Amino acid sequence: MEDFFKTIDQQGGRIPFEIFGTVHLTWLLAIFIGNLILIQIYKKLSTHQRNLFRKYFVTLIFFLEYSRRLLLIFMGAFTFEDVPLHLCSIGIVLCFIHAFKPTQLLDDALFMLVLPGALAALLFPDWNTPIHFNYFYIHSWVIHGLMVAYVSVLLTSGELIPNRKNLLYIFGGLGLFAIPIYAINKLWNTNFLFINTPSPGSPLVFLESIFGNPGYIFGLLALVLMVWTIMYWVDGSLRYFKKSDPM
Repeated sequence: MEDFFKTIDQQGGRIPFEIFGTVHLTWLLAIFIGNLILIQIYKKLSTHQRNLFRKYFVTLIFFLEYSRRLLLIFMGAFTFEDVPLHLCSIGIVLCFIHAFKPTQLLDDALFMLVLPGALAALLFPDWNTPIHFNYFYIHSWVIHGLMVAYVSVLLTSGELIPNRKNLLYIFGGLGLFAIPIYAINKLWNTNFLFINTPSPGSPLVFLESIFGNPGYIFGLLALVLMVWTIMYWVDGSLRYFKKSDPM
């Protein structure tokens, strides 16, 4: 158990992840099954119960995320990299606000930022360490899985309906946020939003090989727009066929 609370640095740093290897696929399958269970549970709840579910659920996510940071502070292991400026950290705050005061703009922020951001983290994780039975390793899987679950239950229940009209607002807001983050990364030697260095094993590495650094950022912007276009198309198609289904 003495290794359970060792930080990534105390373990010797991150090591390359076997993308879609046995361990990776096992975690993805567990998260997928967990999401399916939560979706079915949520569908059976009343409106009042759903309101409570959302608030308790995001409070759990918020607690898990910031208790980790408090633990790092207590251990004297908190670094600039642990400042909550990563996209998923911002996403947790967005989820928390949404659960208590939802708006259409927040709906699209969850759809465009939280869902693809958390999914990308799960598909291309960068938290692999020598010790897998470890609080920080397990936490990374769980917290991203819960974020995907929150957006998934809202989408499948029909409570979150994406609106293309908000695309430019979200894109512009993300761009404005990224400008100071790029400077902060240079100052602190961090990599928030992965706009200073591509995450190892992710498609950003391929973009860097083509466009260089920081040129790959423009490739990243194009990739983001492409992903959003596909997401809106898939969502619109599913809703169209659902309306057309006589059942």
